[in-house]
Parts: sequence; structure tokens; C-alpha cells
Amino acid sequence: DCRSVVRVADEVAELAATIYPNPTDGRMTLSGVPDGFTRLSILDLTGRQVWAEDRSLSGGIFQLDVTGLPAGHYIMWAQGAESIRLPFIIAR
Repeated sequence: DCRSVVRVADEVAELAATIYPNPTDGRMTLSGVPDGFTRLSILDLTGRQVWAEDRSLSGGIFQLDVTGLPAGHYIMWAQGAESIRLPFIIAR
């Protein structure tokens, strides 16, 4: 429902989580995500999961390489005790 979308957006703002550069060529940095998040997922705009990785995150900054994905608009989900949504664009 709409309340959960607003709640997720509020969490992103509070945590100051970012993904950069955005747009990206597929190599990017995820920062500001609290330690302990263990599942990173990328969804295309139809909601289909196109990439996923389990990680034990610590230190707040993480390098990702998803150069195998085609150009387009995507959403990164960081899932753990809370879920964080970060939209990004792959441009070639």
C-alpha cells in the first residue's frame, strides 16, 4: 500500500543512503547503508529481479559491479532489519 512506499522513502532520507555515480556504467558505490544488511537486489521497472547478492555489510561503503545489465532504469533494494530503496540508471 502507499503507506509502505512513504515509509521506505522516509527511511532512505533518514539514513542518507546513496548510490553513485547515477547514471552509471554499471560500476557504482553504495554508501550510507547501516551495517548488517544482507540481501542486495536489483529490480527492473516491471518489478522483475535481475540481480541479487547476499552480503554481510559493514563499513558503510560498498563497491558493486553490474556491468552485465543492459542500459535502463533500475531499483536497488538493500534488505535487512529495514528495507531501503535506491533508484538508479545504467547509461551506455
